[in-house]
Amino acid sequence: MANKTLADLPVASNTANADITHIQQGGVDKSLSHTLLANFVLRNSDYADVIETRTADNDYLAADLEPNHIIFVNQTAGDITLGFFNGSDRNGAVVIIQVIGTANVVNIELASSGTTDIVLKTNSTLKMIWDDTNSVWRIDQGNLITETRTADHDYLAEEFEHDLRIFADSTSVDITLGLFNGSVKDGAIITIIANGTGGNLVNIELVSGGTTDIVLVDEDILLAIWDDSNSEWKVIYTKFGLKQYLEVSVTQNMITNKKYITEGNIDLTLPSLANKGDVIKVFPEDTIKILQGDAENVISYLNKHFTTKGASGYLQVPSKAKLELVYEGAGFNRVEPGIKISDPSSLPTLNPRGSDWSSNDLYMALADSVSPYIIIYKRSGDTFTKLSNPATLPTGSGYDVSFSYDNVYLAVAHVASPYITIYKRSGDTFTKLSDPATLPTGNGRGCAFSYDGNYLAVVHATSPYITIYKRSGDTFTKLSDPATLPTGEGRSCSWSYDGNYLAVAHDTSPYITIYKRNGDTFTKITNPSTLPTGDGRGCFFSLNGLYLAVAHVASPYITIYKIDNISDTFVKLPNPASLPGIDAGACIFSYDSKYLVFVEGLSPYFGVYKIDGDTFTKLSNPITIPGGTGLGCSFSYNNQYTVITSNTANYLFIYKNVEAVTKSWLVQKFNTLYEQDLEYLFK
Repeated sequence: MANKTLADLPVASNTANADITHIQQGGVDKSLSHTLLANFVLRNSDYADVIETRTADNDYLAADLEPNHIIFVNQTAGDITLGFFNGSDRNGAVVIIQVIGTANVVNIELASSGTTDIVLKTNSTLKMIWDDTNSVWRIDQGNLITETRTADHDYLAEEFEHDLRIFADSTSVDITLGLFNGSVKDGAIITIIANGTGGNLVNIELVSGGTTDIVLVDEDILLAIWDDSNSEWKVIYTKFGLKQYLEVSVTQNMITNKKYITEGNIDLTLPSLANKGDVIKVFPEDTIKILQGDAENVISYLNKHFTTKGASGYLQVPSKAKLELVYEGAGFNRVEPGIKISDPSSLPTLNPRGSDWSSNDLYMALADSVSPYIIIYKRSGDTFTKLSNPATLPTGSGYDVSFSYDNVYLAVAHVASPYITIYKRSGDTFTKLSDPATLPTGNGRGCAFSYDGNYLAVVHATSPYITIYKRSGDTFTKLSDPATLPTGEGRSCSWSYDGNYLAVAHDTSPYITIYKRNGDTFTKITNPSTLPTGDGRGCFFSLNGLYLAVAHVASPYITIYKIDNISDTFVKLPNPASLPGIDAGACIFSYDSKYLVFVEGLSPYFGVYKIDGDTFTKLSNPITIPGGTGLGCSFSYNNQYTVITSNTANYLFIYKNVEAVTKSWLVQKFNTLYEQDLEYLFK
């Protein structure tokens, strides 16, 4: 049996109405006198409403059960049923059942169903409190046979007491619970307490097999009931002790709702099972790994960073970091490659090109080559519904689109004057703004808003090939042209996330022109020492500011630069091992900077690189690929969708990049000195 944490074991089915919320610790005598029991403090009183002795079976229904009731059962075998009832005067009602006499067995039913939920034996006591809010009886205290263990011990069938409390008071002790059958054992209750604050570690084996199933540390409590019908111990209650931090220096499985201080380069493995909302906090002195250790486990952060689903996935945590994980249960995980979803009911008419997403992932727009030239979809789950066309349409074939990051504006670069059309969004309505006073000089080929929304760049077919507008409210004012212009027809443009760089992919060498912004002035920087090998068709900056990719004509068809923003130097990386098969027409990075997508003219018509450090590794092709040349590509900001446009029907292909998982751990806090490397820590 694999190691488990306290939360790993199933809740006993026959105790669903006996939610355990508290077990008192401390010295407990093996038996309590009638006098001691009668003097228990019940609710807000120091006496019981009723104290009685039962020598025969009895059903306690709502009408005849007193709020504070002590029952002594003195018979060889008896059944006691506690009815369910509501009423504020009953909330907090306490019932104590004690078995007195010799060799007596009492079956406790928590409802009049004929099913035994708990079994008490001679000198055992069960204390129940009625919870009116949840309509359940809650066990508060039981198990009067008490032992202290300072060394390993196996509790086998013949020596196990029926209702047992074990205080494990040792630096390290192994407790084994034997498996046994027999009606007198069914419903037996055991409580194990790690009884100390000196770094106690109690390994619990549920069968004599030498495998640790549960680990308790200082002041942790485990309560289990023997289920005879299934021949297994079922954990029905766990409570974590007062110790705030576990200091560990060896590789081990983690326990939920614990805080770890680690020393050394060790591995900590996530629990295989947990309850939603369980938290684990880790404070490593040295770099460690959080291993998933389970086929369904996955760790994610901000819906941007994902580990690889399954036992091989892990999160690397740098030294001196502060990590907080919370168990979500059902969630999402990255899919590589993506899976094509159903087509929208309304598709583009012919050869759509550029596409873009609103930053809230609610809208996706396409530039279409035939009227209406712009198509806007609204997303709900995996359904994309075409919105009504804007009242005023672009005047010619659309080439590219761009949303402002605040989702207020949508720009369309297109053929025919005014070459750029800008819409303002209100709800699902897109209203054309007045044209800028100074228009681009030729057919628009590409457009891009800066991430702060203050600038809009448009590349076009005639000199100056690039037009840059500054926005003030709904007014777009053309800035002075850069002193050095692109050398040929502009095809694509992209802003770095910080707005410091603007790249233009264009015809004619050097094929890529990069400007650095200083206020409203754009100054061309020195060309990269290694240039693209042919006409530029697309370009895009990674959101983390590390890379600029250029899609172009001629092998290798894709050129990737690493950016040194101190020296304004763009250094070409080695080509990926797998290259496009022919001219690449566009490219885009995912917004978590983990993937680079390109489109091309040969099957499979697009490709996806996964980024690890400076290495770009092409993923396998998706099962369903476009039917013809890829024309454009885009990512949703949450990285869950990739859009590919094609020159062949159905023209639009949407891939979903996530899948459902059943065991999702969310990074709730991640404080580290290595924020810039965060994406590389998820493996």
